[in-house]
Amino acid sequence: MWYAIVLVALLASGPAVADARKDCMSGTPEQVIRGCTKLIETGRYRGHQLAIIYNNRGLAHERIAQWHEAVWSYTAALRHDRQLRTSLMGRARSYRELRQFDEAISDIMTLILLDPKIYEPRRALAFTYMLKEDYQAAVRAFSEAIEIFPRESDLYKGRVVARFKMAAKDQVRLNLVCVETMKDLDAMLVMRPNAWAYAVRGRCKVIRGYRQEAVEDLKKALELDPHDETARRELKNLGHPVP
Repeated sequence: MWYAIVLVALLASGPAVADARKDCMSGTPEQVIRGCTKLIETGRYRGHQLAIIYNNRGLAHERIAQWHEAVWSYTAALRHDRQLRTSLMGRARSYRELRQFDEAISDIMTLILLDPKIYEPRRALAFTYMLKEDYQAAVRAFSEAIEIFPRESDLYKGRVVARFKMAAKDQVRLNLVCVETMKDLDAMLVMRPNAWAYAVRGRCKVIRGYRQEAVEDLKKALELDPHDETARRELKNLGHPVP
């Protein structure tokens, strides 16, 4: 989950409502759903407080993969507070699970408009485009995010994958993609050496004809992860022994 269940101080009342308030604020998803529903049915709450109650119920539905119910609760929350960010993000997540990508993107874009410099919506936008298989838009979204968050290696990895998806099996385009992604892979390895980046950089060097340099990267990948499939396959294709 991107956000924990939101705690809210609600108005004092009798024991039954107090128990419902406690359940709505914490507990199992079923307890949260039951408690929040009871609070809604009291008719005591308005505005932002009511939005938070609906939001908590939406989060609980998410935790047990009730995506339609989560969307309904988040939408209700947003009727009472149109800028409640946890509800916008939660509804976007739920829409993604339902494969309603355009709706998810719309909510994420609203979040970005509210604050363009928050990491999670920027990341979510790019990966939602990936799920939608709109790889050109994904590359653009990753690039915009990297401009703001240049130290997040996850964004570089996403952009590399999106570019490879765009190229598919077109050898000419693959060569161009390798030229474009080399800087991303270098940046990832400076931030944190990892097998994936070494293996993909090695594969790119194979594609571009730099065989000896490729072997060095592929061996480094296997040092970090002896089971890396890309490194093992590329080394085998190059005729090098694979442990």
